[in-house]
This record gives sequence, structure tokens and C-alpha cells, in this order.
Amino acid sequence: MIEIILAEFCFSASHQLCFKDGSSNIHGHSWHLKVFVQAQNLDDMGMIMNYQILRTTIQEQIDQFDRAFLNDSPAFAGKNPTDEVIAMVLFQILSKKINTHELKISGVELWCSERRHIKYSQEVWKKDSQEHSFAC
Repeated sequence: MIEIILAEFCFSASHQLCFKDGSSNIHGHSWHLKVFVQAQNLDDMGMIMNYQILRTTIQEQIDQFDRAFLNDSPAFAGKNPTDEVIAMVLFQILSKKINTHELKISGVELWCSERRHIKYSQEVWKKDSQEHSFAC
């Protein structure tokens, strides 16, 4: 198995976090995203895939969130768009778009600040992630 890291994708967006006490917080970030891709084998050119095609495909998916209010996106309907949920949703969207029997998104790493990031992968648990419904 071979793994590559495609970094760095950036997008700026705002979101409203809703807390159990009923309070909420609208704010924005400039997120930085690393995408981890695994393949079983190399292609006939010695690559897992044409990197430019892969980067373009990922960028097209990320662009739908750039300069957006994430709470209004259908991808976050019924979800509290925490950094953890954003990483999970990005992983799911990219996996649906890119995964084949030869190539898989193995994880994403979402940096929300210089000091904090989330790494999301389903490989550890070997099952589908739990969906949490918690909206503002």
C-alpha cells in the first residue's frame, strides 16, 4: 500500500456553533486541509494517479465551502458544524467523489488555527461514522 499527502488546500468560511445551553457563536476561520490518499498499486507511469487531476477534483469539492456560511450548506443540514464535524463531512464528500477499488481517501487533517487541528479517518474504527443530529 502506498500513501501520499496532498497538501495544502485552503478555504475561508464562517459557521455558527450551537451549545447545549442554548448559546451560539458565529465566527469564521481560514481552514487549511491536508488530504491523505492510499492506493494498492502504482499505475503504469509509476504513480497512484495523475496528481493534477486528483488535486483539481479535491479543490472543486472544497470550493463549495469557500466564503460560505457552513450552517446553510446542505452538507451540514442537521449538524452542528464543529471542526470535528467539518473534518468528517469533508472526508465523506471526498471519499464519495474519489474512492475506487484502487484508490481511497485514507484521512483528512483540518487545521483551524496554528495550534489546533483535527485528523479524521474511518480506518481506525473499521465502520461507518456515527451521524449526530444537533442543529441550531
